[in-house]
Amino acid sequence: MPKYILKPIVFEAVQWTPTTKHEAVTLHAMHRVAGGNICQECHQFDRLHGFIDHGGNTKPTRVCPGDYVVTHPNGGVYACKPEDFEKTCVPYEEGTALMAGKS
Repeated sequence: MPKYILKPIVFEAVQWTPTTKHEAVTLHAMHRVAGGNICQECHQFDRLHGFIDHGGNTKPTRVCPGDYVVTHPNGGVYACKPEDFEKTCVPYEEGTALMAGKS
C-alpha cells in the first residue's frame, strides 16, 4: 500500500494563558470569580480557560492554559495540546526551505 507524508505548511501559533490576547479566544465567563469547577483535561479551574467560537451551531472549543492556539493558512483556528504540538511542529524561520521528511 502506498505511503504518504503531509505537505509542510507554515502557520501561526501561540501558547495560550489567561493573560494571552488572541482575537479568536474568549475568556471563560467566570474568569473573575475565585474557585469554581475543575477541568477534567488539565485539572485547573474552569475560570482560567478560554473558548474558540466557531460560529453557527458548532460547539465552542475549550482552550486550556498551555494549549497552543493555531491559526491555519485557510483561516481556521483551533486549540492543540502542548504534547501533540511539540511532537509534530518545529519553529519556522522566514527564508527556510520547506522540506518533507522521510519516514
